[in-house]
Amino acid sequence: MIDQVQPGTVYSYDAGLSGEFAVPIGGMPYQILTRYTYAGTPIAKATQYVYEHFQALGLPVGYHVYSLGAM
Repeated sequence: MIDQVQPGTVYSYDAGLSGEFAVPIGGMPYQILTRYTYAGTPIAKATQYVYEHFQALGLPVGYHVYSLGAM
């Protein structure tokens, strides 16, 4: 399986999730500038991006709802 990993693909995933460039989320481009848990919209968009990406790969996806305690 590891032999099937392409460096360009890994770079693309990493760059998109780290805000180097905008990624398609819900059909619109969005630049993920943070994945900080308490960031609100950016973390929701990052989660949606991963969900949609896995879904496009044909993988079963779902959300796990949790609540965070006081920070």
